[in-house]
Amino acid sequence: MVFPPPDTKKETRFGVPMGLLYLATPLKQNGFEVRLLNLSLDRRFIEIPAHLLEWADLVGLSIPSYCRASAIQLVKRIKQYIPGLPVMVGGPDCILFPELFPGSDITVTGEAEGIIVDIANAVLHHSDLNSIPGLIIRGDDGTIKSTGDLYPIKELDQSGFPDRGLLSYWDERKPNLESQKTLPKSTELITSRGCPRHCRFCSRDALTYSNYRERSVENVTTELVQIADRGYEMVWVSDDNFTVNTARALKIFNILAELRLPLGLALSGWVGSAGKELFKAARAAGVRIISFGLESGNQDVLDFYQKGITLEQIKTAVNLADECGLFTVGNFIIGAPVETKEHFAKTIVLAQELPLDSVNFKVLGYMAGSSLWKEQVVKGNISPDERNVFADKRRGLGNFTLEELKQVVAKSYQGFNSNPRRHIRLKKKMLEQGLPYDLKT
Repeated sequence: MVFPPPDTKKETRFGVPMGLLYLATPLKQNGFEVRLLNLSLDRRFIEIPAHLLEWADLVGLSIPSYCRASAIQLVKRIKQYIPGLPVMVGGPDCILFPELFPGSDITVTGEAEGIIVDIANAVLHHSDLNSIPGLIIRGDDGTIKSTGDLYPIKELDQSGFPDRGLLSYWDERKPNLESQKTLPKSTELITSRGCPRHCRFCSRDALTYSNYRERSVENVTTELVQIADRGYEMVWVSDDNFTVNTARALKIFNILAELRLPLGLALSGWVGSAGKELFKAARAAGVRIISFGLESGNQDVLDFYQKGITLEQIKTAVNLADECGLFTVGNFIIGAPVETKEHFAKTIVLAQELPLDSVNFKVLGYMAGSSLWKEQVVKGNISPDERNVFADKRRGLGNFTLEELKQVVAKSYQGFNSNPRRHIRLKKKMLEQGLPYDLKT
C-alpha cells in the first residue's frame, strides 16, 4: 500500500494514511501480507526502488486531490518497473471523480473496507471483478466499465481499528524529514465520517454522500485504550466536527477522565455546541487543543457560507475554551465573493481580540464537490475536472486577485503574531497549563 507525496512541498505532512491502515486490518485478518510505503513525508521519495514492489501481487494507492499529480507519476513508474503488476487506486479524489485513474487497473469509488478482501482475492486468483460494486475497471476488450455504486458503510464499529503496526518511527514522530525536532509519539483517530453541517465551501458532503455517521462511545474509548497501550502520547482527532453531538462527546470525555489515560488529545469543535460543562469535561479527559472553524469576523460572510453560527457564538466558544484551559486554534477564510477590504479588517480585528493561541488564515478555495464549486462549474468559471481553484476576480471568483488575497493573509498573520497581548497571555497560559505538546530535539 502506498500513500503518495503531495504535489507541492509542504512544511509539514498531512497526517498519516488512515484509510490505508483501515484497509490493512481486514486484509491481514484474511491472511494477506500487507506493507505500507508512506511517502507523504518527503517528495524525494517519488522514486520507489523496484525491490520494494517485487514481492507484491497488488499495489494500492490512496489519493487525496493534493497528491493527484504525484500519484500519476507513481503509477507510471510502478508500471515501468513491473509491467504486469496490478495497480489499484482509491481515496477522496476517486470518490469525487469516479473515473479510471490514469494508468491504474482498478479504481475504487467509495469506502473500501467492505470490498477490499474481495478485490484482493479476485486479483490473486484472476477471477471476475464485475460482481464487486464500486469499481471502475478496464474490460478484456479494452472498454472502461463501472461495476455499480458502492454505498457508505452504515455501521462504523464493524470496520475494525486501523492497523497502526504498519507505521514507522518517522510516521509517528516527524513533521517532515528535514525537521531537526520530533513530535511526541502521535497518531490520528477517526470517530465519525462526514459532517451534519453543510458549509458551502466544504466538499465533505460529496465525499460521504451527505451521510454523517458516528462510531459508538464504547468503540471509540476501546480504541483509545489500545492507542495508549501502544505507547502513543498525542492523539489528533481528525473528525470534521467532534463536538457537534454534545451528548456523545460528553460521554467519551467522562469515560476518558475515569480511565486517566496518559494521552493528550487535539480535536475540532463546533462553536454552536460550546459550553462550560463540555469544555471542562474535555480538559479533564486530556484534551489539550481545540480548533474552531470561525471563517470570518462578519455575520454576512458567515451567512454566505451557511455556517449556521453567529459572531456572538464564536466569541462565547473561544472565551469558554480558553477559560477551561484548552489551547485554542481559529481557522479563517479570506476571499468570499461578498467580501470587501472592510470585511477583511473586521476579521483581523476579531482574530486579535479573541483569546486564540494560534490561527490559520487561508485564501478561499473552491473545492471539488462543494456547493460553491458546483455553482461556478455551472456558470463556466471552473472546469468540471478542476480540483481546487482559489478565489480570484480574474476568473469571476471574487472581488480581489489571488495575489491580493495572499497579501491579506500575510497581513493577517503579521497582525496576529505581532500582538504583544497574545504573547503575554500565551506565556501565562503555558506556565499554568504546560505546553500543548512537546517538540523534542
